[in-house]
Amino acid sequence: MNKLFNKKLLFCLLIFSITLTVCEAQSFDRPRAHRLQKNVSKRPMRSKTIKVREPGSREKAKKKTEAADRKNRREYAKYVKDNQKRSLEIQTPVVRERMKKNMKTANANYKAKRKMVARTGNKSGKKYSR
Repeated sequence: MNKLFNKKLLFCLLIFSITLTVCEAQSFDRPRAHRLQKNVSKRPMRSKTIKVREPGSREKAKKKTEAADRKNRREYAKYVKDNQKRSLEIQTPVVRERMKKNMKTANANYKAKRKMVARTGNKSGKKYSR
């Protein structure tokens, strides 16, 4: 009888130990991080902007055209200024004073308009903020 009891007890312990190992296999614990992943930061890396250089001849041509454009703008501004001076010189003194006064008021109005539009901060403000 004692042998039968020992067999039953052994059988119960055997079944109990098997069920424990099965339960541990279905554990919902989070797996450990790999040793290479431990040193990596959680934030995604920003991609670096890479500057691509153009051929030297193209860069040289661009610089040359930009210099020519600057020169043309300067010459045009000088031409406009000289033209305004000449148009003032050929007028009578009374008309000359009136023209100067009109230019001053026009410049003041334009400046006020530019300030008002820039203050509102709309997209159109960028046009006048230069």
